[in-house]
Amino acid sequence: MSFVHSMGLNPQQLVGATHRDGPLLILAGAGSGKTKVITTRIAWLIAEQHVPGRSIMALTFTNKAAREMKERVYSLLPKKSGKGLTVGTFHAFCVQLLRSKIGLLGYREKFSIFDTSDRMHLITDIMKDLKVDLEILPPDKVAWKISDAKNALIHPGKEAEDFFGDDLLASIYRHYQSTLKGFNIVDFDDLLMLAVDLFATAPDEMAEHVARWRYLLVDEYQDTNQAQYRLLRCMTRQHDNICVVGDDDQSIYAWRGADISNILNFEKDFPGTLVIRLEQNYRSSGNILAASNAVIAHNTARKGKRLWTSGDKGDLVRIIPTSDETDEAESIVSEILSIRREERASFSDIAIVFRTNFQTRPFEELFGGQGIPYEVIGGTKFFDRREVKDIVCYLRLMANRHDEIALLRIINRPKRGIGTQTIEKIVRWAEQHSLHLYDVLLEADTVDTLDDNVRYRIGLFCELIEGYSKKLLSARSMVPVVREIVHASGYEEELLRECGGDADKFQKSQRWLQELYTSLQLYEADEDVERHDIYGYLERISLLVDDKNDDKDQRRNAVTLMTMHACKGLEFPYVFVSGVEEGNIPHTHSIEGGTVEEERRLFYVAMTRAMKRLYLTWAGERRRYGESSECQPSRFIDEIDQACIEWVSPGSSTPAASLDLVEAFERMRENRKT
Repeated sequence: MSFVHSMGLNPQQLVGATHRDGPLLILAGAGSGKTKVITTRIAWLIAEQHVPGRSIMALTFTNKAAREMKERVYSLLPKKSGKGLTVGTFHAFCVQLLRSKIGLLGYREKFSIFDTSDRMHLITDIMKDLKVDLEILPPDKVAWKISDAKNALIHPGKEAEDFFGDDLLASIYRHYQSTLKGFNIVDFDDLLMLAVDLFATAPDEMAEHVARWRYLLVDEYQDTNQAQYRLLRCMTRQHDNICVVGDDDQSIYAWRGADISNILNFEKDFPGTLVIRLEQNYRSSGNILAASNAVIAHNTARKGKRLWTSGDKGDLVRIIPTSDETDEAESIVSEILSIRREERASFSDIAIVFRTNFQTRPFEELFGGQGIPYEVIGGTKFFDRREVKDIVCYLRLMANRHDEIALLRIINRPKRGIGTQTIEKIVRWAEQHSLHLYDVLLEADTVDTLDDNVRYRIGLFCELIEGYSKKLLSARSMVPVVREIVHASGYEEELLRECGGDADKFQKSQRWLQELYTSLQLYEADEDVERHDIYGYLERISLLVDDKNDDKDQRRNAVTLMTMHACKGLEFPYVFVSGVEEGNIPHTHSIEGGTVEEERRLFYVAMTRAMKRLYLTWAGERRRYGESSECQPSRFIDEIDQACIEWVSPGSSTPAASLDLVEAFERMRENRKT
């Protein structure tokens, strides 16, 4: 018997897993086992259809998802089969292409990759140079606009002016992109845009890549943007063996470029597509699914499906009306304690999901007093911590002398007598003589605006960079060299001074550096890495920095607080969706901008995270930024089949039909009908 038939797949899953050639669209509802289908399909192609592993590529969006997919595929295959299989993120695949071909676009081979904070720093500097009022035009807004342009494959120039409808934004974009190229740096969005440029400008040189991957599989296809869509079209121009798995009802990232039309138009783009709907849900109870189906059915831009389960209907969806955000937090705490007492549940079984980050405050204040452990998903990332980022910038400069963002960060950290005035002189000299900043440092003796003492200090800095750069490239292990860099640069002494001699603070800073050394050790021990050098390591961590989901499986026994956007892909036995109010979900901006359908999808995603019990809470009054305003329950509550819900008093299972807020809600329902 075929191993596929022993996998316990349902009929729809089986068809998807054993489809051989031609375009395939798998519409996978929440909790319908899509990962099982896509991994089984890859293993089936290799083990039973004898497709070479090197001819198959599977793409997804996070490193965590890629790792899990790869592990599951190899667990299904005999040892040593599947050699050459490519499983990774879109960005990692694009880095692979650019490392060998970026010279065709006028870049040097050993480029650096900017992270989000570096991008903001450079955009801010450019705007200051252009005398832009940062209060009127905030840099973060400009960064988003530039990201939107790149995701839409808009290059600087006339097309950017048309795209922005604003000459100033187009000018900032032009300066930003030319500066990046001058530094031999690309940002995260460039990875996609430049990869597409390679196929467009050098089709002959890219033909080998088109010929190699004969089977493409894409997870979370509803989250693809225009750049990713064009990349896939380039990769399938000689065949149509593309399988995409996604859920149009869970497309919630339009704000960062995701284009729902990619999945809605897939059959038009790839004629002859076989469409399979995975509608059997293995996560949630019947009432949760019925309530979720009722809400999402109000969207018009969707392919259409209805989730169902062979399990029990389970508890009704519980709605808790509260007077204000403090009462809401107290009510949820009361329910949490009840769940712990009556259900014997762990804190980690419980999640509170909200539309915006400001909603965490009352929960954090109350949890501390109640002794309830909690964590907020989305805190400071490891590679964003100052100690780690400082040392990584040393490594970046040693790998790419033209990485001037890294240079400016660490040239006087630790303090070595190269202060702001000196740096300004160096920058002016570089501009006047059309030199890179590091080249000016190497020729500091010729800079007549610098005194001998400063030239001496600059010389010591360059000796440090040059000497340890050679050591890094020649060492069998980078870890001891990086330890030496931390010590020889005086960085440890600087940390100790900043801690004021406080041993505990100093040890905490040291621990972050120890984690960096551990990160390097794990990289050097990774057998899947083709080359273990500083360039490969910097490439790896650059791709990790923007991967928002990688740490979500490391939760301790604590209640999880997170936004609706952050909860996608997760599941919990008990889920509280907080602040289900008009103006919050759907958000005011979406109501004014006509994007309520995306807000409905966002709410649907939050609802379908619940496995056993779902709570929806709303407040009659909420304070925002110091001001109170009356709130109405969200229209999305009104869209739920009333047979699926019950109104409850917090901390009990008793229906709360007599509450004034419930009566107000019923009056509002009647008003909406008329």
